[in-house]
Amino acid sequence: MGLSGSGKTTTASNFVSKLRTENFDVVHLDGDDLRDALDQRSSYIQSDREKLALSYARLSQLIAIQGPVVVVSSIGLYESVQRWLREHIKCYVEVLLDAPMELLIQRDKRGIYSHNESEMGPVVGKDFAPHFPENPDLRIHLDENISVDKCGDMVLQCFHASRLFRC
Repeated sequence: MGLSGSGKTTTASNFVSKLRTENFDVVHLDGDDLRDALDQRSSYIQSDREKLALSYARLSQLIAIQGPVVVVSSIGLYESVQRWLREHIKCYVEVLLDAPMELLIQRDKRGIYSHNESEMGPVVGKDFAPHFPENPDLRIHLDENISVDKCGDMVLQCFHASRLFRC
């Protein structure tokens, strides 16, 4: 999880590739793709976002109980959903990509941080604060010098370590 532009999709894709190299069966669900697939682009109000996040969590659980590793790259900003995931998915690993706003603005290809709230709805991290976990399994402090491959390696190491204790 992380704010828009933090590299969630890119890091998750790198991690998924590493898992597949190790012959894991993996399903990658990206927040933007899920929003499109579920036709949920029209509402960005907080109550709708929380309902949608819980639907991602439940979909992840449904897939995970069938065997594959499920990797979800989304903002993940609700404590209630984070708690639900920990309670319902045995091998849940929580990763936070923590990026300073300057880096997010620099990476902002879609212009999310330059729009007014009225133009595209409230923006997490700009118009309202996210509720990121206080103690994720892994917190990666990002700057322009950390590579995608390094992030993927850190997630992979955390994944393997958590499997020893939870799965």
